[in-house]
Amino acid sequence: MMKKILTILSAAALLAGCGGYKPPEENKPAENTPDASAPAETASTEPAATEGTKPKPAVEFNYPETGFALELPESCTNFIGYFGEPKDYGEIEVGGGVVYGSLNAYLRTPEEKAAYDAMIASIKTEEDITDEVRQKNSEYAEGIFQLFSVIGVNGGRTYKDIEPMAPGDITMIKKEIDLGECDGFHYYSLILDLDHPTIKSGLDKLDPEISAKYRAVMKEIEEHPEYIVLKKRQPSFVSPEIGTKVSFEGKDLDGNPVSSKDLFAENDITMVNIWRTWCDPCRNEFPDIMKLEQEFKDRGLAVVTYCGNADDEKTIEEAKQIIGEYSFSANLAASDEFNKALPWNATPITYFVDREGKVVASPFLGANIRKCREIAESLVSGTAPEAPSVTDISEDAGKEKTYSVHVNDQNGDAVKGAVVSFCTDTDCNIAETDEAGIASFTGPSYPYHIQIIQVPDEYRYDSEFAAAMDDDESTMTVTIEKK
Repeated sequence: MMKKILTILSAAALLAGCGGYKPPEENKPAENTPDASAPAETASTEPAATEGTKPKPAVEFNYPETGFALELPESCTNFIGYFGEPKDYGEIEVGGGVVYGSLNAYLRTPEEKAAYDAMIASIKTEEDITDEVRQKNSEYAEGIFQLFSVIGVNGGRTYKDIEPMAPGDITMIKKEIDLGECDGFHYYSLILDLDHPTIKSGLDKLDPEISAKYRAVMKEIEEHPEYIVLKKRQPSFVSPEIGTKVSFEGKDLDGNPVSSKDLFAENDITMVNIWRTWCDPCRNEFPDIMKLEQEFKDRGLAVVTYCGNADDEKTIEEAKQIIGEYSFSANLAASDEFNKALPWNATPITYFVDREGKVVASPFLGANIRKCREIAESLVSGTAPEAPSVTDISEDAGKEKTYSVHVNDQNGDAVKGAVVSFCTDTDCNIAETDEAGIASFTGPSYPYHIQIIQVPDEYRYDSEFAAAMDDDESTMTVTIEKK
């Protein structure tokens, strides 16, 4: 299977918690809160605690990337429907210092859920995804409503400072509740306005009893922010702070040994571009990156590329063919030492370091040659790059949907463990299929480029296969061959 390239923190580490909501005058860090990685408890049948005490949780949802947990009493389960998977997004933008997590409710009866699950299970080939299936899928999604939305910001900023980055339409937010600080982040619970025309219109389509019970739960959530317990973050991806000195040893794509000390010492500034062979946005930006290096070469800047999936002979050869037409200063193969020194979680990601190996700018995700040039110009001119700006966030930022790829074999059986990429014009993300053969990705509404990039050993697939998932679609079926 594919090597894990994220910096994983030990699940056994005992990290200090920051407690839950307290009135502002009492909002100080608390000790000995439960570990955010602890498994959720099963539903409790015990009655709610008396007034003035926090009810015992009937169910928990943990958000280690974002830095909080939901400890919900039984009363918060009294809606008709079921909880969605917790969305633990962590940092919205690499180096932006804004984290986000949410929880949705599927306001659907058991009968509706059973019918929907049966419909999804019946999809064996792409031909099975008819207009009727798409319509039913869209109608079912109309029953998804948010329960919790928590946003955190660091750097001494408040929610108002970063409000343009708040996921979704901010006009739907009735108010934000200050939850306090934890581990350098200030957290807020974003409360939806259920009388907002868009939300009300959706609720009015539901059975009145279903809508009423959801409203009752949302009222309780608004009145009890202490159900949100802040935790010290346990992110899987942490970018080095500016000024951090990095060091690693590895090999280039030709097998020659490479050390960061020698690599970086040759130039005032080195731009390190992290890519993968199957990442179209990565490959598409190489011509512009080569022009940038030529433009800044006489001013002390060089470009080094790092192919994050070039960890076997076949992929290394593929990487050499792709990168061979460009004349970058060095092209590195994958190594664990590099991944620890300059961690990454999607591609392309770009770092800038000086000749001493110190990180001199916040890394950023996506193919953005304009941003590369702006940072390069500021660094070679001796001025510090500007901090990430919320003005770079488009009006559509945060308007997300979930895309699912169903991977089956030629017999129609689900394939677990296949790795699927979801790529835009600027970056790529990956997901692995579960027991049902489904790989899901939640992100901005966009026409994604879909590829199968790895399958279990007992299967084979067409490495040239590629498909487009339009932004008005949400499911796709891909068939691979069992050996």
